[in-house]
Order: sequence, then structure tokens, then C-alpha cells
Amino acid sequence: MKRKVFIIIPIIILLIITFIIYFIPSMLYSSPKINSIKLQGYENEGENYYLKVLVNLENTASIDVYILEGEINIFNDFGEIGMTKINNINLPSHKNLTIQTKVLLKPSKALEEFLSELLSQGYANFYYSGNVKIPIPFINIFNLNVEIKKEKARFELVKVETLIDIIRIYAVEGESAKVRISLKNPTEIDLTINKVYGDLYYKGIKIGKATMNNEVFLPAEGITFINLEASINENVSLFLSDLITIKSANITYIGYAEVNFLNYNVKININSSKQVNFNFNLDAKVNSAYFENPNTLILNVDSNFSIFDIFDINFYINKLELTVYVGGEKVGTGFIRDLDVRDKTINNIDFRLSITDEGLPSLIYTFFSNKTVTITIKNIKGSIKLLNKDFNITASPSIPILVSYETLGISFEAEIYSILPTFDLKSLNVTLNLISKASNIKGLQLKIINPQFKIYSPDANITFIINAEDFIFTDYTITKINIKLNIYDPITNKLASIFLTQGKIKFLILEMNGTIEVKNARIPINFKVNQSIDVTPLSLIDLKIYAGLVTSPSLGVFEVNINATLNVTTKVITDICIIQITYDVYSGDGNTLIAKNVTTVEKYKEGRLPLVCISEPGNKTFEATIRVTITTEGLKWIAEEALQKDFISLQIRNAIIYIKLYNLPLNLTAKSFNIVAELYPRVIVQVTDFSFSPGKKAFAKVSVYSPNYNLTVHLSSLTAYLHDGITLKRFAYAQLTKIEENVKGKLIVGYFDISLLGEDPLTPLGPIIKGETIRIYGTNVSAKGIIGGKPVEIIVAQTLFIRVEAEIIIDFNATIKSFNIKPSSQSPIIDGTGILNVTIKKGFSGIINIKGATFAVKVPIRGDWVIVGQGNINHQITITGSNASLYIGAQAQISKEGFAYFGENLLSSGKVTLKFSEILMDVEIYDIKGKLPFKEITVVFLGPKLIINVININIVDIKWSIRGGFPPTVRIESIKVTVDVIVKNPFNFTVSISNISFNVHEAGSGSYLGRGSYSQQITLAPQQSFIAKDIPVDISNIGPLISYIKIDIRNGQACLTNAKAFAQGRGLANIYGITFNVDFITSKTSIPTVCTRIL
Repeated sequence: MKRKVFIIIPIIILLIITFIIYFIPSMLYSSPKINSIKLQGYENEGENYYLKVLVNLENTASIDVYILEGEINIFNDFGEIGMTKINNINLPSHKNLTIQTKVLLKPSKALEEFLSELLSQGYANFYYSGNVKIPIPFINIFNLNVEIKKEKARFELVKVETLIDIIRIYAVEGESAKVRISLKNPTEIDLTINKVYGDLYYKGIKIGKATMNNEVFLPAEGITFINLEASINENVSLFLSDLITIKSANITYIGYAEVNFLNYNVKININSSKQVNFNFNLDAKVNSAYFENPNTLILNVDSNFSIFDIFDINFYINKLELTVYVGGEKVGTGFIRDLDVRDKTINNIDFRLSITDEGLPSLIYTFFSNKTVTITIKNIKGSIKLLNKDFNITASPSIPILVSYETLGISFEAEIYSILPTFDLKSLNVTLNLISKASNIKGLQLKIINPQFKIYSPDANITFIINAEDFIFTDYTITKINIKLNIYDPITNKLASIFLTQGKIKFLILEMNGTIEVKNARIPINFKVNQSIDVTPLSLIDLKIYAGLVTSPSLGVFEVNINATLNVTTKVITDICIIQITYDVYSGDGNTLIAKNVTTVEKYKEGRLPLVCISEPGNKTFEATIRVTITTEGLKWIAEEALQKDFISLQIRNAIIYIKLYNLPLNLTAKSFNIVAELYPRVIVQVTDFSFSPGKKAFAKVSVYSPNYNLTVHLSSLTAYLHDGITLKRFAYAQLTKIEENVKGKLIVGYFDISLLGEDPLTPLGPIIKGETIRIYGTNVSAKGIIGGKPVEIIVAQTLFIRVEAEIIIDFNATIKSFNIKPSSQSPIIDGTGILNVTIKKGFSGIINIKGATFAVKVPIRGDWVIVGQGNINHQITITGSNASLYIGAQAQISKEGFAYFGENLLSSGKVTLKFSEILMDVEIYDIKGKLPFKEITVVFLGPKLIINVININIVDIKWSIRGGFPPTVRIESIKVTVDVIVKNPFNFTVSISNISFNVHEAGSGSYLGRGSYSQQITLAPQQSFIAKDIPVDISNIGPLISYIKIDIRNGQACLTNAKAFAQGRGLANIYGITFNVDFITSKTSIPTVCTRIL
């Protein structure tokens, strides 16, 4: 018995423990409840799509629950939708918790129905069930599986919005229509709308349909607008009738949309309503306003009509009557009729307004006081036609129509009637015909009583108050106004000058004051006209000046006998005399002042005599003498023009004409004008031979001719001082020593002795020795010759423009074979020696001792030769004879960009071509010392190039392909290769190179095999070399090696043999901190023989 008790007690304890562990928790726990799931986005893994969701869980149990893991299935009445897994969630007792997780979707009919419901109404109902694993309290080593039984929940969008909303309906072409809709994506997932289809309903009656079959992409939470193709039927008349009568009506669009959602085609139901309101309105732009008579105003307008707010439809206006208001006061009525309104807009329509006698003064006063009037249209009623049916409408809008003063077509013009001096000879009386044109208001018969005008002259900056005679606005009305100009007042004198000399004068009518008389009512006005008018003179004085004979008493000073023409076109002015003329002369482009205050020399004979007088319409030509001092810049400009042209264009400015009009003295400012002047005196010298001799002498054979002479002139002597064309400094005296021939059209072909003057006479001669065309001046030019068979002593000119064309050809080139590169704080210095080759081909002889020279260095950059540095020749050389090869030493410092060009070409090819330009040599030619500009020299640097070569090709691995047959077919499947590359610095300065990359080519055909690279930097001291070993080469094209596979049947093997390869590539070099590319091609290197067994 005792033994049985010992057995029963443990069993009871075990049952109690089991009850505590399993049954009590089962009674305390209940499964977690899902309140809602909200969509956040999606992601996909391969073919699986997951919805990213927010899940709201509720713990309905009386104790806290910790979910270790769980799996929940989601389904609806059609089947399974998807499943989600949850883990490590702590749910406090009777609390809600929102977690983020993913739902794996299962493609099915159930899923399509679920998505359709979700997108149609923003939510979808579903069921869920599953299991969760939770630990048993206090005994964590045991877990309990809790079943989640079938429960119902709601799946929601985070943002619930209507997918489709009606924006506007267009029915402008009868039954053909369009429905504009908005598409709003309520989800965080991109959608594609494939199709939209539906019907339009009013009060449950179908009035049309609207569809779209085009694909439209709708991004997440995005919005877009599209037009649906639509049609309407006869039932729309009921909708329109109610809309006009009740003033509003609701239209409904019922249908569906086919949407691609996560690669699932989903059909979404559409039920969208929109309220349409009756809203008659128009927006009118007035083109013109016309008074047919005092009580009828016709407004021609361009107008936009609308009768509904979001429903556009063509309609026909039978007749609409309206009431007209101005400033809140009723001034009349009006109507529009017989208008076919299509696409809302209609142009050039007439509003006929009947203005009452009481309302007319108010309308006119508003026009002339404000320059604009706002006519307000109210109380619209009448008949329109919609879809071939008549409808009576009434509307009470307040529609403003802005009518401006300009639409009345009022304009002013003016012309000079007369210009007469006052009796005291102190002023001019200018009488103007003021012309008013107002055909649009002539029907009003508006009379202006005691008009007064405020007129502003922008030319004289003066305002006049001018009274005028009474006048009536008609098509063309003339009233006279008088302006009195005091000639002793500088401002009014300027205005008088403009009246007399310019083709037109500009006035601005600021105001018109007075009293308007209309319909027996008188209205005071202050009319802000602000209209610009051009006054066309009836009288005009014009002056043109032409150059005649020119003499030159000194350098830059000319005396000119001018011819001038005075032209007077007049109906009233007589007795005009010109006393004096002053003006400025500019270059034709107006940028260079040639001469200032050019003045005619006055005539005196018991007082000042006029240059010319004229007493009737017509013109007179007269002569006068002027003295002109030309500016230094002007002289240079003329000489520059003389290099190319026989004539130059000049501009006459600031011309002042001192006149007497009826003995009334006036200073008139004439208009600027251009003239074309012959360059006189001017000669062209062609130098065909030039040499130096001791005693600061030079000798030249020249051909001299002038465009100013067309007759045969036999000269016996000619002397002149020569001046530099840039500095005007005198540098030589030239004397004719021998005449070779006199040719018609040329002054002389002969020989000149030239005595060089001053400290540095060589600088002006440099361009001649280089064979260039330059300009110089001759002064104190004198000549003796025979003209017409008689000996004559000729003073040619004190200032002579000379263009020198040199037929001298000297070639220079240099080769630098020994050089060194030195570092500096700015950029490297190149120091080298070589040979200068000089060949005098034509036109020059003499011994030139060059003590040194400076020059600019040019290199080609992006297609242009650009200066990149400066240098000097520090070796003395002497040029004798027509051919010379001279040893020279030169040094130059060039920019980093220039040195990069130098280094790239030197290291890549061993040859650099550049130019020395702007050469200025310090020379001695016999006893003449100075600076001599020389022509550009091409210089070639020759040296070794950087040596980059492949010395070994190593086959690391090779895989063969052998196919049956006799003999068998042998191919190389793959090959791994490395190369050993030597880099050698042959220079006497340090070179670094890095980032070497190269292509490997088969030597026989040049075909591409593969590619290799070596990125490490290699720094080489002078004459040092470096071998980079085992550089991998990626052989991607084995084809060219096939021809080198030889099959040896006797020995049962196939071998790759006798193949060679070379490399072509580029590296990044560095010399003294300046980096540049270096290109290289290696010599051909043998590929080692490698064999495989085939038998």
C-alpha cells in the first residue's frame, strides 16, 4: 500500500505541473487581434512581390504577451491573398501596438478582387488566421503555440483619395466631346492606367459616354490630367434645360478603370460626380470705339464667352439685351445679336450701345478726364441656341469693359506754317498748323472752346503753354498755334536751330485744357494727352562740305580749300547768309577724333563778310579756306587706312553754322553726316633691294607711285625726311641718287641714299627687312622735275602718307640638338645650343652683327600658335653673305601648359617643333647700333625619346582545345600572359612616369590581342633604367595567334611558335612637377614557344 502511495504522488504532481504549464496559460491567453493593416509601399525579390504594411495588433488577454514568432494567412471569400510573418513582439495587456512588416502576395483571383476593392474605395475587408509561438511565464524554457482563429479585419490605404475626378467637360463640336479628368494615385506604389471606360448620367439618365484606351503612367502619390474621348446624346437637353433654369446640375461618371498594380491587372470601379453651374460671363478687349451719332456708341471687341463654369459648349446668340453703366450711373442700354460662339472666342464683334442724353456728358467727361472709361454691363437677358434648341436666359453679372482713349482714334500732327523774325530782331515767331484727326468721334460734333496746350520739347528740354483757336473734332481739323523763340536764350536758340536745319522735330503734347461742348452741355476738361508728334518743317537748311586742294605747312597740319553747298527748301524764308562754319571730324566709324573745331577762315572787308547768301529756294556752292590740325591718333588712323585704301570715310559732327536771317544773327547746329575723302597726298613705295653701308647709311632701290597722280612726271631730284608711322619720330633722310625709268602711273623707279638719324633708326626699318608692309610719313618733301616738257621745282607736300611694300625675302630656321632642362620656382627653363640657318633669297645685303636677342615662344594649342613663354639668345653671331649656318645658344622659360606640349612631344617622339616670334635683336650694322625686329623663326628640338620596351613575354598558363580528326583540330581556349617592361631615361634630368597602360598587338597583322597596365610610379634619375616584371596582360582576342599553331604529327604534338607581338600605349610623365602624357610603341618581341600533346 505504501508503495502505491509513492507511485500516485509523483503522478499527481506531474499532472499539477502540466496543468500549470499548459492549461492555465491556455485559459489566460487569447490570440492577438489585427485591427487594421495600412499600405506603405512594396518591394520585390525575384518573382515575389511584398506589400510593406503597418499592422495594428491588439492584445485582448489579461496578461502581457511576448510573441516569439508567428505566421498569419490573409484571405477573402475568393481564396488566399497572401501571408505575413511576425517575430519578437511585446504586446502589453489590453494595449494596441503598430508594427511594420511585409505581406507576401499570392497571385490569384482572390488577390485581384482584393486589389480592385482596395483601389476602388480606399479599403478592403479580409480574413486572417494562423499561429503564434509565445513563452510560458516564469518558465521560459517552455513555449506555447497559440492558434489565431479566423477573424475579419480591414486593409486600408494610408491616404484615401478618389482615383478619378471630373475637371471639365468640352462639347464644342456637337455630339463629339471630351471629358477632362484628374488621376490621383492614392498609394505609395506606381500605377499604370491601361483603360478608362464609363457613362455620363444626369438624374439616372444616360447622356453620354467617355473612354480612354491609352496607357498612362501614374507615379506613387502622383497626379496627372488626361482627356477622355466622349460623346453625348439627345438626353443632354434635359441636363442643359435644368442647368439654365435651376442654375446648377450634377453630372455623374460611372464606369471602371483597368490598372496595372504590381504587375497585376486590376479593375477599379468609378463613381464620380461633379456640379456644373450656370455662369454667363464674357471678357472683352476693345479694338475701337465709334460714335455713329451722339446717342449711339459702337464698340468693336474681341471677346471670350462662357455660359457654364466647367462645361464648354458651342452656342449661338440670337439676341442678348443688356444695361450699360458708367461709374455706377446708368447711361443707356445695348445689345448683341446673331453671333456664333465656337471655342468660346469670337473676334471683331460689335456691341451697339444706346446712350441717353442724360448719360452722354458723364461718359464724355470720363473719357477726357481719365483717358479711359469702364463701361459695366449688367442685367443680361435674351435667347441663345444650344444643340439646335432655343433657350431663354437671364443673368445678373457685372461685366467691366475697359475703353481707352486710344480706341477713340484721336491723334495730333503738326507742321510749320511760317517762321518770321520779330520787329525787334530778338526772336523768331514760329506758327504751326496743329492737325487733329478724330474720325471715330466726329458723330459727336465735339467742340473744344478756348483750347490750351502744354507742349514739351525733348530736344531743347523746355515746356510751352500755347493757346489755340476753337475747333471741332472731325476727320481732319487744323488749328494754328504760335511759338515765340528768343534767339538770345541758349535753349530757345537751340530749338530755332533745329527748326531750321533738321528734317523733323519732336514734340510731346502733355495736356489739352479747355471746355467741351456736347448736346448743349459744357464740360471743363484737363485732358492728359501724352502723345509724341513729329513736326514736319516747311523750311529746311542743309549744308554739305567737300574737301578740295590740300597743302601741309607742317606735320599733321593741313590747309584745305573746301567746296560747300548750301541748300534751302522754303516757302517763307528768304535772305539767308552764312558767315562762318565750325565742325569736328571723326573717323567713319565714329571712334577716332581726327580734328577738333575745324573752322573756316573769316572774310574781312570793313567787317565780317558772308561766305555765301541765298534769297530764294535752291542751292549755292561756295569756296572757303579751313586750317586743320589733325590729332596724333587721327594721323595714325588715316595712315592705317592709307595702307589699304585710296579713299577714307569721315564723319562730320557738331557742325555750327553762323548765319544771318533777315539780319537776325543765329547759330544753327547742323546734322551729322558722312563724307568720302580722297587720301591726298599719298604715295606707295615698293622696296626691291636694300643694303647698309658704313657711315650710318643705307641704300635702296624703290618703285614709287601715287594714286593721286595719273600723268607722266619726269623727276630729276627728290628729297624727304622719313618718320616712324607709329611714334611719328624722325629716323632718316632720303635722297634720290639715280633714276632708272619714269613710267606713266608711277612717279619714279630709282635708287635712294638714306642717311639714318637718331639713336635707334633700325626699329622702323625692321618690318621692311622682314618683308612686311608698313606706313611711314614724309615731311619737307621737295622735288625737281619736268612736267609738260618744262623744268619745274615742285614742293610736293609737308606731310606725305607713305605705304612701304618690301619685296625682301629672308628665310630663318633653327635646330637645337643639345639642351638641358632646369627647374625654377615658376616653370622650367630650357637651355640649349644648335644651328641657325639663314638664307637671304631676295632684296637684302649687308653684314649684321647680332649681339643678342629676345623672343617669345609659341607652341600649337588647340589649333592655334599661342605664346607660352619668353627667351633670349645669349650667343653673339654675325650674318654675312646670302647663306649662313651659325652656332647659337638660347634660353627660354615657358609656361606649364607650354612645357607640357614640349615634354609630351620630346618624350614621345624625340622631336619638338615650336616658333620664336616677336624677335628683337640687339645688332650692329657697320657703325649703326640699335634694336632690329626680326621675322618669326621655326625652331626644331631634336633629342632622344623616353625608352619604353617589352623585353620578355611570359606564358603563365595556356589551355588547349583538341578535336578529333586527322590531323586533329587544335585551338587555344585561353592563355595567361605577363610581360617584363624596361623604362629608360636617356636625358640628363630626372623623369617620373606612372599609370602606364598599353594594348598588345600581334606583330604580323597588327591585330589586337589584349591589354595591360602598370599603375605604380617609376622615378628615373638621368641615364637610369627600371624593369617592371610580371605585368599581367588580359588576352581577350586569341584569334590572331591561330595561324602560329603548328601541328607535328611525327612527334604527336602541337606548338604555338614563331609568334611576335608589340605594345602601343600611354603613360603619365612628370618633369619638375609638370605632368603630361607620353605615347610609346615598343619593338617586336617574340612570344615563347609552348607545346601540347595531341596523340
